[in-house]
Amino acid sequence: ATDDFNHGVVLSNRPLRNGEVFQVRIDKMVDKWAGSIEIGVTTHNPTYLQLPSTMTNLRSGTWMMTGNGVMHNGTTILDEYGHNLDRLKAGDTVGVVRKEDGTLHFFVNGVAQGPAAWNVPPNIYAVADLYGQAAQATIVDDTGSGHRPTWDRKGVETETRNMAYFEDRKVKSWFTSQEGEISRQ
Repeated sequence: ATDDFNHGVVLSNRPLRNGEVFQVRIDKMVDKWAGSIEIGVTTHNPTYLQLPSTMTNLRSGTWMMTGNGVMHNGTTILDEYGHNLDRLKAGDTVGVVRKEDGTLHFFVNGVAQGPAAWNVPPNIYAVADLYGQAAQATIVDDTGSGHRPTWDRKGVETETRNMAYFEDRKVKSWFTSQEGEISRQ
């Protein structure tokens, strides 16, 4: 059972490339809380970032899709944007991509939701935030490698070798050549 509705922030261990889609599949939901998974990007290098309890609390260099809106630096910049993430169920996917022209786009179940932000700088890190009812998710591997490092909200180590960043800095690496599960216990 999950004891917290937040503290599930995970960042990539390297910046996204232009046009690189970062996608997460929800594996487990709980009824205990309100809200759901949040996804986005940040300019902050995870090595030096003091992680907040949720990324929407970060007040600089961050763009997040949350619920049915988009936030930039903790402030809503788009209301009624795309599919409401709070209505997602286990098996649904969410994704984000920064295009070469600096626009940021989100995807829900593979469907583009349209541009969400403009003039987003390069060298951004992907962010997945297990919030509210979202209890476990898997980073989707489009390369077919089948590698699936796993971690949970408490930073419990699992079967992977490369370090990434999490609340206690003991989470495992993930990216386009890998799949990884994110969960909170």
